[in-house]
Amino acid sequence: MFGMKRFVKVLFCFFLLLSVVLVAADFCYSLIVRNANEGNMEIWKEVFDGEASADILLSGDSRVNTDCYPPVIDSLTGLECYAAGVIGHHFTVQRLRYDMYSEFNRKPSLLIQFVDNRLFHPLVTYDSKQFLPWMWKPKFLSSFPWDFSFSSFMMFVPWLRYHGCRLSEMSWCGKATLRGFFTYDLNHNFSRLPEEKLSFYKNKKNEEMFHSFLSEVKSEGIKIVLVLAPMYEGSSFDQELLDKIRMPFISISEEFGVPLLDYLDWPLCGDKSLFLDSVHLNLKGARIFSSQLARDLVEMEIIPVENK
Repeated sequence: MFGMKRFVKVLFCFFLLLSVVLVAADFCYSLIVRNANEGNMEIWKEVFDGEASADILLSGDSRVNTDCYPPVIDSLTGLECYAAGVIGHHFTVQRLRYDMYSEFNRKPSLLIQFVDNRLFHPLVTYDSKQFLPWMWKPKFLSSFPWDFSFSSFMMFVPWLRYHGCRLSEMSWCGKATLRGFFTYDLNHNFSRLPEEKLSFYKNKKNEEMFHSFLSEVKSEGIKIVLVLAPMYEGSSFDQELLDKIRMPFISISEEFGVPLLDYLDWPLCGDKSLFLDSVHLNLKGARIFSSQLARDLVEMEIIPVENK
């Protein structure tokens, strides 16, 4: 009996010590990962460090990061912008990034929210490692949407949650982003998007979240503009198909009294030299599109006259 008690005590102490070691290792590794030269990680870090503060905040998916070139928008509007897009994720995580931005950065005067037919899609497994180093921040943890399509349990197992997450895969040469903007190499795929990828995804919970988000942002005195980003060969799509994408946002635009800038069939959508793939612009395309977007904001007087 005495031997069993001693064994249990030793076993308990062993697991306690192991837990302390794993937690300490996890904490230290998280600090390192936060400084990785990887697009999403850099944006999260700048947001938490208060270095993302801007007059114009751009929110959306990866097209915000590849299509919007801050220096061009800054120069044409006289305001500072930041591209806070979340690579590979839809509105659920975009809302999280906005909440963290609001917590640690100054309030923008204008929010440009990119929208598309997949905006209300649920959380996905893509690049889930971007969330791991911030789980030590109580504000992030309390705000995180837990409707995962993958197991959330492993995210809380110290050290083991980083399994398969190698620093070498997240370290690029030099700084990855310029106020949220970056361009990257892709397997260039300019094939026409199939109709199933252009179908409008409906999710009542996420739609209600988006409506609530717009109401909250407006109540803070922040102007809002919705943007439908260009697609390669978008101008050659059947208008009925494009209307299925734009109509829900036309309704939202009218309901909330916010402008909708529609670039789905932008005249330059057929110029392959401006695109990385079917839905992302390259640096040349980003400069041209950013110039168009900035001019439209000024001409519609969304940007104050004194900033022209």
